[in-house]
This record gives sequence, C-alpha cells and structure tokens, in this order.
Amino acid sequence: MSIEEGNKALVRRYTDLFNRNDLPAEEVVAPLASTFVYHRPGMPDVSGLADVRTNIEMYRSAFSDMHQTTERRATKSRAVGRAARLTKAS
Repeated sequence: MSIEEGNKALVRRYTDLFNRNDLPAEEVVAPLASTFVYHRPGMPDVSGLADVRTNIEMYRSAFSDMHQTTERRATKSRAVGRAARLTKAS
C-alpha cells in the first residue's frame, strides 16, 4: 500500500471513530493515534492518544447526534485533505 493510500485509510478510520456512539477501548484507538496528526486552522494540532480521545470526546459531547460524511478527499505526499458534511444522525 502506498503512503497516500495508507494515509487515506487513516483518515477514514478517524472519521469512523466520530460516527460511533461509543469511543472504543484504548488498544483500538492507540494504533491510529500513534501516526495521526489533525491540523486545525487557528487551533493546536491533534496528535497522540490523549489528544485524539479528547478531541473526539469534545465533539461528541457537544454534538451527540453528529454524523460525518466525507464528500471529497485529496492526497499529496504525506498529507490528506478532506471536505466533509456534518449532519444530524438519523
């Protein structure tokens, strides 16, 4: 698997975590968190297990019925850009 394909899969797994009703056990999140960096404009980056858990818990507590759908995804080298639609889960 190429670096680009691996990074796209990583972003898909992160999106899947948001769409779950529960946050999985640490051993499920840890492999993702060890290689993931979420760059947010104007905010600190999310990286590492503690940041990933905190970020997901923050969004889930504020928007408990949120569902993300990836509309577009683009990769260049090691970076993945994503346009997502956030809706209320049905």
